[in-house]
Amino acid sequence: MLCTTAIILTSCVVVLPGVASADAGTVSFTTAAEDSQSLAAQFWTPRDHVTLQPWGGGAPDTGVDIEAYQDTMSESFTFVAPDGQALTVGHYPSAVPNGPIRPGDARISVPFCYPVEGSFDVLDIEMTPTGADRVDIVYNVTCNQNTVQGEVAVNEPASVADVLAIPHTIGFAPTYPTKTSGSRPVTYINTGSTVLHPSGAYITGTDAARFHVTSDGCTGKALLPSDSCAVRVAFAPGSGDPATDSASLVVTDDSAEGSQTVALTGTPIPGHTSAYFVGEGDDPVIGPHSFTATAPDGTVNLSGTTDEVVASAPLPINPPGYYRYTVTIHPPTGESLGVGTYSDVAFDPSRGSGAGLQVSGPGYGGTCTNSAVGSFTISQFDVGPSGRVLALSMTWEQHCDGRAAGSYGSFAWRADAAAGPPPTGPGTPSDTFPPGSVWAVVAYGGYATATVGWKKPTDVDLAHIIVRMASGVTPPTTPTSGTGVYSGTGTSVVVSHLTPGRTYSFSIWTEDTNGNLTGPAHEIYHGTRALLTVPKVVPVGIYFRAVGRVVNVDSGAGVSNALMRFYARQPGSTRLTLLGSVRTGNNGVCYLDAKVTGHPYIVAKFLGAPHYGGAAPIAKRPAMALGLTTYYTGHIAPGGTEKVWGTVQPNIAGHAVYLQRHSGGVWVAYKSMVATGTSTFSFAFTLPKGTYTYRVIVPAANGYLSTGTYPFYVPVY
Repeated sequence: MLCTTAIILTSCVVVLPGVASADAGTVSFTTAAEDSQSLAAQFWTPRDHVTLQPWGGGAPDTGVDIEAYQDTMSESFTFVAPDGQALTVGHYPSAVPNGPIRPGDARISVPFCYPVEGSFDVLDIEMTPTGADRVDIVYNVTCNQNTVQGEVAVNEPASVADVLAIPHTIGFAPTYPTKTSGSRPVTYINTGSTVLHPSGAYITGTDAARFHVTSDGCTGKALLPSDSCAVRVAFAPGSGDPATDSASLVVTDDSAEGSQTVALTGTPIPGHTSAYFVGEGDDPVIGPHSFTATAPDGTVNLSGTTDEVVASAPLPINPPGYYRYTVTIHPPTGESLGVGTYSDVAFDPSRGSGAGLQVSGPGYGGTCTNSAVGSFTISQFDVGPSGRVLALSMTWEQHCDGRAAGSYGSFAWRADAAAGPPPTGPGTPSDTFPPGSVWAVVAYGGYATATVGWKKPTDVDLAHIIVRMASGVTPPTTPTSGTGVYSGTGTSVVVSHLTPGRTYSFSIWTEDTNGNLTGPAHEIYHGTRALLTVPKVVPVGIYFRAVGRVVNVDSGAGVSNALMRFYARQPGSTRLTLLGSVRTGNNGVCYLDAKVTGHPYIVAKFLGAPHYGGAAPIAKRPAMALGLTTYYTGHIAPGGTEKVWGTVQPNIAGHAVYLQRHSGGVWVAYKSMVATGTSTFSFAFTLPKGTYTYRVIVPAANGYLSTGTYPFYVPVY
């Protein structure tokens, strides 16, 4: 047994040894899911591992229960004729599980598949007084939105003594034109006693062009007795195909017959299958969204009878087809669905006598909370002999929980015309409901500019987003007041030529194709001022502290988390050198420690932030003093040597540097020297026991103010 794990169940090809006797015939089972993920099993088994029983212990000719088992594996099938009929060779187009059963419905049950709805064909059956003794049944069912197909053959004579092909016929599920069905496997089993060599696989017959070999795992293989291989086939009807396409799959080999043939049939799905969904405003099920779905691009399903119809379509989100909207309708009590308009409908158990409508799904909003009212119109309603729907075209409207906003749509299933926009709802002449508002509105600051951004609604009939502007804190009140800055369907606009430090207000409306307007969303874009404080005197090359502040001009309060940039600009130059960027605290104040050279202006800039415009730059020019860096030895022993040395910025080579000592309450000259060519100095001297106070003084030079150190102390002991 060869098994591979699939998404839902275990996918297996099981080949069981032990060929049944010629009298007992051949037993084979095949099941295959069209999505290749739900169920795929094929096996051939001895006759004594198969039971055929009359269905449900009833009359032996009405149906058959089939069970095959081997080791721990078993599969059960049920096929039953409509009530009052015998199960004979023929086509059973409407087959469902046990309930609800309508006149003309057959019953069907297949492994791992419930609920189920589909059809089956009895190709061969032999009934005895105790039930069926020989059957060959091909089935197609819909199970969990997948198509499951297969064949059950019990006691069927083998056409070739040493080769078995299962299934011996494939009836593909109805398939939309231009779409390729899921592939179906055909397994070839060597039931003889010598090696079998398959040599080729091809399609032949009237409609061979509609069928394709998608994979060939047989050609070139050497199959030992009881070994198997598989060839997979798919169906792809074209536009304008007849009611049924037919062909044959042929696999050639070196058996006595030389080839094995499997009959292929497929039916194109007629008509149009599509859906259209649209919601407005605060509708909780769909709004505000719009989308369409077509069967070739996704799974659009419909099932039902004149008692109730359930239609569903996939949402255009990932994973595709997983999230679905479902529309359920039913007629008033005691009536049958048909062509016509059903008004004032509600999916409400307390109104059980009226027609019903419910639109729901796990996608954007879900379903109504308490109740829903609306209407639906059926323009085409074709049913089969048992009353099950063959084709339908309808439109609907639903309003949840007393809301004015609604959801609307249309559904076509194998209908004469495709689904189109519903007759009411967004974009139609009767629409008086405004589109959704913009949200997350913010004006991003700049210097003399602002970028106003927003999130826009997804209404299908959105025509314009209108942005108006006014100076000050009072926004425009109508779509014609203030100054127009934008009209379109985008998500932002750049507004230029603003005055720094001035406040501006914006209002944003949305308008649909009928001219319905929402109330405006507002944004206040506050003007700001930048403040700067620097020391009166700043030493060259030595760190000093600059203090900045950003203020809201309307409230006078500081603006927190505002990014202020500090620059240096030399006289006569427009070039700014960035000293650093710092964000303001809760009081709008920020600090930067920086150092400069030359005789610069210190410049502070605030370029804007969300909800705040940039401020005009402010500059301060401190007086520049010589920069002095000094070191000294510190504590020494009596008679030891104390050293004082350092550097002056900028270079003052040839200018005097003084070391002063504090004595008798005054500073007195102690030592002096001329700065070296590299603008350095150094003093060395011995001291007796005691404590001494010194400082270094450098007179003004080269256009810079004088500078000096703080007093420093030298203990000698």
